[in-house]
Amino acid sequence: MRTIALFFFLATLGSGCAYVSTDEFDEAWDNDVDAWPIGEDCDDANPDVYPGAPDIPGDGCDSDCGFRPDADGDDWPDYSDCAPNDASIYPW
Repeated sequence: MRTIALFFFLATLGSGCAYVSTDEFDEAWDNDVDAWPIGEDCDDANPDVYPGAPDIPGDGCDSDCGFRPDADGDDWPDYSDCAPNDASIYPW
């Protein structure tokens, strides 16, 4: 991504101005175009994974980027986990 930013910077210096469309700008700072920038999105290759996204407990995918606390990492939020500090014990 730094390469893209460097390209835009050099293009601006070399030509005096640069036109970048909204789509090009969004793609440069958000690979999966889910409106979460690269530094904040925990999976910038998957538009269904971003902070606060709907997360189905126990599916093995942390879709909400750890938005809900999960101390043992078993993909069940602590408030609904039978044993929030033991990944081998969970509701299903």
